Amino acid sequence: MIFVKEFKFIPFKSKKKQSLFSDTETIADLERSGLARTELFSNRSALIEGCLGVEDYKDDYIKIRVKKGYMIFCGSRLDISCFENKTIKIGGVILRIEFCLQ
Repeated sequence: MIFVKEFKFIPFKSKKKQSLFSDTETIADLERSGLARTELFSNRSALIEGCLGVEDYKDDYIKIRVKKGYMIFCGSRLDISCFENKTIKIGGVILRIEFCLQ
């Protein structure tokens, strides 16, 4: 006599993931959701829409506040060339971008 044990597949429960990047198509959708939109131009400049403020600003370090936390830009000769209407433009040599979620 052969005994066969049946195995029941139990899928893992999916954890709630926090989205860093928006999948919305238009800027109006982006503004309503409160997410930040980031455009990188090589490693020389970045344009961030949805910036709520500048927390720290040095030649090699810029920390900005966005809705879900902070974005930290590290590099050399970093400067803020434009900041108006929740849009900030960072120039210089960007070596690293960090996301700190709250």
